[in-house]
Amino acid sequence: LRFQDAGFPTDRNIGGRKQLAGDLAVSGLAIEVRRREKLNVDTWARDHEDETPDHLTPVVVWRKSNAPWRCTLLLEDLIDLLREARS
Repeated sequence: LRFQDAGFPTDRNIGGRKQLAGDLAVSGLAIEVRRREKLNVDTWARDHEDETPDHLTPVVVWRKSNAPWRCTLLLEDLIDLLREARS
């Protein structure tokens, strides 16, 4: 896992569609991982935002085959993360 390789402890959520907050929990982030050839990032993000508890920040990490990993999150959540990193 890339997060573990970067030195971040992770909790992996198991349970498929029954899980509450994505595939991974990393430092207050609820991370949903999608590897698909047909992208539907907007739907993935909205669904994940709706399912994520308020105390976690929803992030969708996604890619097509042979493409770099990318992530999607709400701009306000990014601003909050940047504020926390600055302090």
